[in-house]
Amino acid sequence: MSIKRSGISRDESLRAFCLINYLIEQPESLEFQNPVDYKALRLEDYPAIIRNPMDLNTIKKKLKLSQYQGLSEVLADLSLIWNNCRTYNTSDTFVYCQAEVMERHMTRYCNQHGIPYDFSIKRPTIDSEAKVSDLQEKIDLSMRIKYVNHKTLAQIVELIEKECPHIIQRLAEEKIQLRFDAIDKITLRKIAKLTYEEIGEEENCSGPIKKLKTN
Repeated sequence: MSIKRSGISRDESLRAFCLINYLIEQPESLEFQNPVDYKALRLEDYPAIIRNPMDLNTIKKKLKLSQYQGLSEVLADLSLIWNNCRTYNTSDTFVYCQAEVMERHMTRYCNQHGIPYDFSIKRPTIDSEAKVSDLQEKIDLSMRIKYVNHKTLAQIVELIEKECPHIIQRLAEEKIQLRFDAIDKITLRKIAKLTYEEIGEEENCSGPIKKLKTN
């Protein structure tokens, strides 16, 4: 006769919810909050490469439905998100860097809150750490730009059109999208200077963003 396990404890469930909510609040979490819409993105090979897709809100739903037997299973699913991203994307892409940063957020949170994190975590080499640091700077800048005024934004676009036009993607209705993963360091520094002059220099983008949030 088999004995049914009781599932995750109330305390572990609460700790898991706090961790998930913390991760969702991070500016780098956007790509990992919901399932990858591979059809809309035309990623036809995604299901063949990623056999066990996972995302933050799916983990949250599984927690609400008591589908986990312990906190270690939640952590395993979180790790699956970052590993799936690294499996499908190359190390020089923006989203790969975001997965690296999100994993660091998770590890730091677990260490600070005494959450046991026993299984092996991929550790970047010195070269990849430098790459992550560089891409993290680009992520921070892309977030800061959202809070500059129209005059500064126009200056930034003019600067990019002059010095780094290949990162501009033209969209419908005269809209543009900037590929910050492809920007060079010199242009990056110039854009950063413009944003710092307006909203002040912080160690990273989380400072001004958190101050401007109203919810």
